[in-house]
Amino acid sequence: MVDLLRRAWDALDSFKQAYPENWNEDDQRVMDDLLKADLDLSGVRRRWVGLTDEDLTLCESEEDVRFARAIEAKLKEKNT
Repeated sequence: MVDLLRRAWDALDSFKQAYPENWNEDDQRVMDDLLKADLDLSGVRRRWVGLTDEDLTLCESEEDVRFARAIEAKLKEKNT
């Protein structure tokens, strides 16, 4: 359920960014309601999702990759 709410929110956010001239108050209310529903479910335990190899392509050096992995490990420790 939480994943579905987030995907809907992401879809609306993408639309808002791509077509700001078509964005209206009703659209914003729906987006706000989705965010509220997600926050209401925030107590639900979420599955850990780490960095992918594709995410790491943004790193410019092996040192950057090691740094990103160290941050990822600390976040996993705090969130699981």
